[in-house]
Amino acid sequence: MSIVNEQQLNLYYNKYFPYELLVNWLGGESKLPYREISLALHKRDDNQEIVTRYKSAKNVSEFKDLIVKSKLLVKKVDIGAIYTVPVAKKLQVQQSAFLPIEKEYCIDIDISDYDDVRFCGCSGAKYCNICWKLMNCATEVLDYLLSEVFGANQFTWIYSGRRGIHCWVSDENLKKLNNEGRNAISRFIHLYTGNSISGEKQAKKINLTNIDHPTFDTKSKVFEICGKYFVNTFVEEMDIFGDEEIKPKAVNYILNLIYNNEVKEEVRKVLTNNEKSSVDLWSKLFELLDKDRKKKHFLWEIVYTMVYPRLDINVSKGFNHLLKCPFCVHPGTGSICVPIKRGHYTFYPETDGLNLSQLLNGGEAKFQSYIKLFEGHVKSLNCNRVNDSMDF
Repeated sequence: MSIVNEQQLNLYYNKYFPYELLVNWLGGESKLPYREISLALHKRDDNQEIVTRYKSAKNVSEFKDLIVKSKLLVKKVDIGAIYTVPVAKKLQVQQSAFLPIEKEYCIDIDISDYDDVRFCGCSGAKYCNICWKLMNCATEVLDYLLSEVFGANQFTWIYSGRRGIHCWVSDENLKKLNNEGRNAISRFIHLYTGNSISGEKQAKKINLTNIDHPTFDTKSKVFEICGKYFVNTFVEEMDIFGDEEIKPKAVNYILNLIYNNEVKEEVRKVLTNNEKSSVDLWSKLFELLDKDRKKKHFLWEIVYTMVYPRLDINVSKGFNHLLKCPFCVHPGTGSICVPIKRGHYTFYPETDGLNLSQLLNGGEAKFQSYIKLFEGHVKSLNCNRVNDSMDF
């Protein structure tokens, strides 16, 4: 089934999984019956996975019983929306009366969605400490957009346990957005729109409608952050303009982003200079494109295509998409879905994460550090809820 066994999972969900803390994070016991909980169950006799939706619990005790007293082994716990009536009464009311009305605004980003630019050689669920920096770039960019553009302050990032990161935004005004509002925010921040095969024409990978918007233009904070990661990750660490094996692939990739033949030839001349270092070539290319207004948008496209956050927009734009509950154990890796400290833009799963085997072999102190981190987030969230309730 996975690299973790049934005994380890049973021990974890009985002893360590923070049920009460998670219920408080989700709004408390008063809202819990209205919240969808979904379970991925493992059928032991034929190794089959069964997903059950629209489960619910009345309180913390029932939430725990839902998992530890399940006849089938629980592999994963997903969290859904809050509905107009208790989820347990879904079949007792008309479908038109059972409607989602509240849910955290969620973001899901996977490192595998960057495969076309991972010149380090990683692909799929495999990653290294170089390409994982693209996840840190996503975190830093979206922290800025959520807080400075949309005014959010009650959000937390969670390591997905394998190949990505999840963001849960719990500000009340965003939780209560309808599908149209969620879709509008998602489309505004979703610049990266395609994942075509490397080598094909890629100029349409970035949504160019926001190129002149002050949030994204080449003088913006977002571009500054992305530019920093582009230089550090691609120019310095991957050495895309210096490494003999990587350079032809990287140069070809960049040239395919430039649809103006005259500009393409100018860029080709700069990047095929073998006497300059990667850093020098990038400086020359930046100078070439930045000084001319007609060429500047190619600079914007190159940087954003390669490092801008690549959202799974379907997770963000509607109510119905489920997302893995924090502190779950990923059944395929054994890694625990731990919170990432706000502003920790050097997070790397191999050193900053925690797997179940480590926890059960002396890693309780590290696990408790994640609990305290999440407790701090929930405390801040609860204070904000009290303030909102007093704001007549």
